[in-house]
Amino acid sequence: MVGFKRLDELGKTLTARTTKAHLKREEAGRKKIKTLVVQLEKNPEIMTNSDERKEHRNHVDQKWFEKQCNDFKKSGKKTQIAGKIHPLEVITGDVSLALKIEDKEYYLLFYRDIHPPGWINPGGCPSSIKDLKKPKNVPSRECGEEVCILRKKGTYYTAYSLCSSEEEWRTNHQKWLESKKNIIPKKIIQLSPKKLPCEKGDAQKLVMKKDGGQYVTKKDIDIYIDPQFASVTVTEHWEVILKDVKMNELMLFDGEDGNEINRPVGLFTKEEIEQDRPPTIVFVSGQNIILEPVKWSNQVVKKQILVS
Repeated sequence: MVGFKRLDELGKTLTARTTKAHLKREEAGRKKIKTLVVQLEKNPEIMTNSDERKEHRNHVDQKWFEKQCNDFKKSGKKTQIAGKIHPLEVITGDVSLALKIEDKEYYLLFYRDIHPPGWINPGGCPSSIKDLKKPKNVPSRECGEEVCILRKKGTYYTAYSLCSSEEEWRTNHQKWLESKKNIIPKKIIQLSPKKLPCEKGDAQKLVMKKDGGQYVTKKDIDIYIDPQFASVTVTEHWEVILKDVKMNELMLFDGEDGNEINRPVGLFTKEEIEQDRPPTIVFVSGQNIILEPVKWSNQVVKKQILVS
């Protein structure tokens, strides 16, 4: 069995485990806000790689977490959501990213072919202890790192950045694009996402307590508790308009790890999301495979993407 590290063993972390967490409703003017309260131990267990996270998932009592979430939805009363034999993973962060292209809206997701396989939002884990205290840092940073949007018009490339600065975009994406695709954007346009309302999650406010301190996010995030993996995800909802960009000019890449992973990128309509259907539009290594045929090097991934 994989042994979990402690914060004093490592200065950086991916995710932490807690055995003390509960859901409750709070009064906020005329509204009742759903809140997740997490108490981290002074020296909590942490998971620093995918093997440790998988080990955590292997011992999850999914039915217990489902029952606790359902009980809270029904009663609205304070409900325990972690315990000594039911540790909860906190916290990952992602962005539900809606792109408006030619007056149509699509949701951007990446295809993951490792466990657990499937389509996922741009996102990831904390990179430092600081991120545990300010988990809202995670979604925006991870989205900037992973989502690489380009427009190709003739031989002219324009990049559209979700990073915090042009320098950050160049650090995340430019070297790989030049070395692997011979792409050098002539212009980098900074996108300004519109943040959409958050009201779909298990909670919209997070209170994180540790070492006598209390770190509280604003009441504008969606917090999802995944019973299957006993994991908490902070999700932001963004809308981005790609003005004057046509679908046949668009190039999309997965920018994670310098594109060493380079996962397929899907653009889902709202109907495809709601009906759990695969996307009609898929980009592989930047290329829209609906507009142009692609040579698949991995037939297993091809089958999973197109028919699953």
